Amino acid sequence: MSFNQSENQNVFQQIGGVPLPDTSLPAASVLVTDLQTELTNENRFRALIEHSTDVILLSDREGNYFYASPSLERVLGYTPEEFIQFNGFTIIHPDDIPSIAQAFQTLLATPGYSETRQFRGLHKNGSWRWVEATATNLLDAPGVQAIVTNFHDITERKQAEEAQRLLATIVTHSDDAIVSKTLEGMITSWNGAAANLFGYSAEEAIGRHITLIIPPDLRAEEEEIIAKLRKGMRIEHFETVRVTKDGRNVDVSLSISPIKDRQGNIIGAAKIARDITERKRAEERRSMLQAVSDLLASSFDQQIMLREIAGLIVPAVADYCRIAIVDEQQQITDIKINHIDPQQLELVRALYEQYKGRANTLHGVQRILETGKSDLVSTISGPFLEHMRDNPELLRIIHALGLQSYMGTPLIVRDRIIGAITFSSIQPHRHYMPDDLAFAEELASRIALALDNARLNREVQQARDQLAIILQGVADGIIVYDKNSQIIYANESAAQLTGYASVEDLLTAPPMSTVARYEVIDEQRQPFPRSQLTHLRVLAGEREPEAIIGYTYKVTGQLERWSLVKSRPVNNEQGEVIYVITIVHDITERVQAEHRKDEFISMASHELKTPVTGLKGFTYVLQRRLSKQGDEQSLHYLSRMDAQLDKLTKLISDLLDISRMQTGKLEFLQAPFDLDSLIIETVENVQAATSTHHLLLEGKADVQILGDKDRLGQVFINLLTNAIKYSPQAGKVLVHLSRDEEHAIVRIQDFGIGIDASHRQRIFERFYQVTDPEGKTYPGLGIGLYISKEIVERHHGWIEVNSRKGKGTTFSVILPLLQG
Repeated sequence: MSFNQSENQNVFQQIGGVPLPDTSLPAASVLVTDLQTELTNENRFRALIEHSTDVILLSDREGNYFYASPSLERVLGYTPEEFIQFNGFTIIHPDDIPSIAQAFQTLLATPGYSETRQFRGLHKNGSWRWVEATATNLLDAPGVQAIVTNFHDITERKQAEEAQRLLATIVTHSDDAIVSKTLEGMITSWNGAAANLFGYSAEEAIGRHITLIIPPDLRAEEEEIIAKLRKGMRIEHFETVRVTKDGRNVDVSLSISPIKDRQGNIIGAAKIARDITERKRAEERRSMLQAVSDLLASSFDQQIMLREIAGLIVPAVADYCRIAIVDEQQQITDIKINHIDPQQLELVRALYEQYKGRANTLHGVQRILETGKSDLVSTISGPFLEHMRDNPELLRIIHALGLQSYMGTPLIVRDRIIGAITFSSIQPHRHYMPDDLAFAEELASRIALALDNARLNREVQQARDQLAIILQGVADGIIVYDKNSQIIYANESAAQLTGYASVEDLLTAPPMSTVARYEVIDEQRQPFPRSQLTHLRVLAGEREPEAIIGYTYKVTGQLERWSLVKSRPVNNEQGEVIYVITIVHDITERVQAEHRKDEFISMASHELKTPVTGLKGFTYVLQRRLSKQGDEQSLHYLSRMDAQLDKLTKLISDLLDISRMQTGKLEFLQAPFDLDSLIIETVENVQAATSTHHLLLEGKADVQILGDKDRLGQVFINLLTNAIKYSPQAGKVLVHLSRDEEHAIVRIQDFGIGIDASHRQRIFERFYQVTDPEGKTYPGLGIGLYISKEIVERHHGWIEVNSRKGKGTTFSVILPLLQG
């Protein structure tokens, strides 16, 4: 009850009484308690709970909550009112429930007992939060009677611990060496990879200075690294060298980061060291191979090559080496030795001399040359030395040289052993392994190929020198052009034929300078088109063009010479033209002789034409007179004489045509005409003059041709008479007419002696004649086909021939149709 103690102030008191025993009077003992103090303490306790960062929960023995402090909302997102609706296990992660349930049962069984556990609780947003909870069984405690649980969020701590465990796992299992140290350089951590790389266990390394693994000549690096770390700088992929417990140098790539304390102060460094020895070794080997390739490509002198190669091998691959070259009989003809210490060269030579005299040796150059197989002794020890016990001097030299490891490989090219190369190490930490031997074999392969190329080059040079001597004595000019028309080779005859004082003058002359010095003409003495020069035609795609070219000196205008020029391509593996070989054959005398012959033919044909014409007139008069007299016998002889005069007249006409062709004066009368009519008329006329062959006409062209009808008739008469003349055993000649979209085609086929392939390209030359299979020559001068070809080509057509010796011949005349 409340009593008014003073103005405006109530005092809360609790009054309790119990009857007094053993009294005859009703009496009681009254206890008056001051509640004001207790109420003040309760309010203070409640305020403490409600403002605590930890969550306070009260639950009954079934785990049902009936109180939750306000901090719950901050930790798990639930309001106290929401949370007390849950059973205690509702928000616990399923994986954690078994252990929490077991702990709860233990708690219930022991009043006053406390249990601390960590588990995951479900946040209102659906995430799981780690909490650390301490529960106390106060079910029997007066005034409490509850399970009191207080917990706080440890999610960040758990994440940090997990990250720390992950980091520790990474560090422990990393293939890279991970080391931490103080700014003073003292090692504070050392993982397994560091132990594997440097050879020191963690117990041996931790607490010692980092210079433990730094070569003495590189310790200044550490001072620079520490200086950068003190400034907060990171060091990335710094390549350097470190030393192992057994004294070996290893190439490493370092990445170093500063370590800071909670206040951000730099207190040390974490270092990752990656072993890059193999990578550096591979790079050095690639560099070595490239250097060897460059060196080998720079010279074809074997002595220079061997000396330079030995200089590269020592000390990069070996401390001393030997290269031996053999001839076709496998006799050593050339030896090159190198040693890092020139004063030891005599000792090395003595070693090889000792080996040379040994029979059944298991190692060395001689063994490699005999077997053609590589040799590897990783460690010079008992088994290697045992078979040398019979030669104390050899053993003494090996020990004096300090030989530690050895390998050798043959020099093989195109399945032929041309030599051998050996590599020797005197360094305790350089022991050759199979991968070293593989590198040596690759190196040997390149050396062998280069040496063989040098040999081939020497042989080619010798052959070239011999060829040059031969070519300089050849009467024909020989010129080699590159694809830019620049002359890269010429013999003396070429210089003379092109008007140069020497080969050097010709080689240094600008491209096409010969054309610039001379007026170049063709067979008809017309300007020769520059594009038709034979080497340019090859570069344009022709295979074997040729041309007759005349040279007139521009200064005097005097004709200097005539040449038959032929060109051929030289192709690379891809079929591209890289050079053009041109042969210049001097035909000045031949052309001059032909010119004199042409002049004679022209003169003779003109001189013969007049008397033959007179004779023809006299035979006509005589024929009329004899006819009146009835002298049949004389008329018979006269008709034979007249026939011979006709042949002579045709021959003279052909010779005149040739003469006109040579001077460009052969005239053509251009007019449209029907080709079928011309062929029919020609076949009838020739048929009337022969009784040995039947001329069969097939097909129709039904086209108009623009040209000289009489000249083309001359062509067809010549082809028909040739068909009859060269098929004496056959009884027919076929004449076939056809056309395509642009051309008319006349084919004349006989079944006679045919034309051999060797004659086929020459039958259109002047005065060229074909013989039969028995070598018989037929009457005629060999000018009919020459004239026919010229006439057809003047009509913008061409003649084709298809023939097999003994099987007959088909000539095809192709003429363009009249347009429009």
